[in-house]
Amino acid sequence: METASGILRYSPENERMTSVLSVFREFFDGFIYFFKEVGSMRNRVGTYARRAFFGGALLGLLAGGAFGCTAVFVGKDASATGHPLVARMEDGASAVSKYLVVTPARELQPGETEVFYNGLEWGYPEGMTKSLKFFSMPDFCYEDHSEDSWDGGLWPYSAAGVNSEGVVITATETEDRNDLSNVADPGTPNGVEECMIPALVLPRARTAREGILLLGAAVEKYGSAEDPYNEGYGEIAGLAIADRDEIWYMEYAGHQWAAVRIPDDMYVVNGNITRIDGFDVEDALGEQKNFMGSPGVYSFAVEHNLPGAEPGQEKNFDFAQAYGDVSDENMAKGSGIRNWWGHRWFSPSVKQEPGKARYPFLMKPDKPISVQDIMAFFGSDSYTYEEDFDFEGYRVISRKSNMESHIFEMGETDSVPWQIGVVMWMGLGPVMDSVYLPFHGDIQASPAGYTEGTDVYDSTSASWAFRSPSALVRQNSEWQKRLRNFWGEYQKDLLVQQKESAARALDIWNQGDPEKAVALLSQEDVARAEKAVAVARALEAQLITALAMEDEDAFDPKVEDFR
Repeated sequence: METASGILRYSPENERMTSVLSVFREFFDGFIYFFKEVGSMRNRVGTYARRAFFGGALLGLLAGGAFGCTAVFVGKDASATGHPLVARMEDGASAVSKYLVVTPARELQPGETEVFYNGLEWGYPEGMTKSLKFFSMPDFCYEDHSEDSWDGGLWPYSAAGVNSEGVVITATETEDRNDLSNVADPGTPNGVEECMIPALVLPRARTAREGILLLGAAVEKYGSAEDPYNEGYGEIAGLAIADRDEIWYMEYAGHQWAAVRIPDDMYVVNGNITRIDGFDVEDALGEQKNFMGSPGVYSFAVEHNLPGAEPGQEKNFDFAQAYGDVSDENMAKGSGIRNWWGHRWFSPSVKQEPGKARYPFLMKPDKPISVQDIMAFFGSDSYTYEEDFDFEGYRVISRKSNMESHIFEMGETDSVPWQIGVVMWMGLGPVMDSVYLPFHGDIQASPAGYTEGTDVYDSTSASWAFRSPSALVRQNSEWQKRLRNFWGEYQKDLLVQQKESAARALDIWNQGDPEKAVALLSQEDVARAEKAVAVARALEAQLITALAMEDEDAFDPKVEDFR
């Protein structure tokens, strides 16, 4: 297997390539496993080596381009749970294994700083003597940038996570800058990269507001990083940080940033396009009740004649237009369409036409949004519209290049601690053919297989366990339907099991034994995650057997067989 140029090739000597690939080679004579370098993958690979993912059979699901993450953020009064919901689908290249990594707290020396792989150096909040424990979902380490195994510099694209203060972040929502903005404030060699943001925020932030201000300070000092896959441009991106009370949505470009507190009765959908408009500069630079931003976020835009920025907009500044690319020509088919579909999904009474780049930033749902509603939205892979409209070339929500998706329930209250109330539902691989597993906020260790795998099929990897069945059913619509129905029924069981586990843990907690409660919850989360991998492997075996037998009826899994 050759990796020096970023090109991976199958060879008999690759001991991690298991018998599954051998089966495919036997039954699909003529398929050659190869990986072709993808130079345009802006959305996912950051400053690391360009990876490439094209092939046949099992690796057929590797095809997928950049610009794919879709996010949903729901205020607590718009949520069916009564708590904020923070969700995002990470997209880009299905062959990249995602991990679940628990990073322990550690003692800090006075004045200690952390130096990230690109030279960005950042300290810790004043008076902090111990970093915060957190778990996150990085890519596999396709290139080491640090000697320290715990270091955020080692894990690329941590994507999302939760720390020991119950603070949640989801980042890496790649967006596009406009030319004027980029010329006025280009990227910097050691600037903030979206791939490092969770590792920068989670060990330090004790509230959502503190996380926003911390990251904002880093943006003001270092600017945004150079974009290696869009030569001459600096990064621009969006992210959300939440705690039990509120969700803050932030966007940054160059040395400027803006953040908005999502109103409790509203939600936001974002499909890789700058969203913040109606920005109250006076509040951001004053009370910071609902807005925060860099000191020059508005004045810089006016001074440099950025698009739409004019004097007199202190109460209604359009950050998205000034700093981002919101043109119909560039953004309607890839980004705007997903925002339109999200509004149609959650607010069907609001009539909007497809085919535009921009739709309202903040929306009210027709009914409270549930975790299951978001799961279903993320799993949608086509569009409908009552009038004649050609959706050819429009990017759908769920596709085979999904890497993972996650939904955080921010269920901490005065009577429910974050260790029990904060839940991350994580689905690995293409979400339309996978299942969401619950992980509570204080999980103690990674399940077996959830820190395994690369961009080559690996029978020990949890990521590949869920991707493999998805790839195997790709060319058989009946099998695909059966796989989706199976995971749908399995998901119902998991939703019930999670509630039961949380209730047991809370009862133990209230009896005065928090440590036992956390240990029990962690053990049950791990057991469910490991069982789900075993189930996925059983589905893979059934599919390979059905292929060998050339018998379509040989794959018809039933949930009751795995209970």
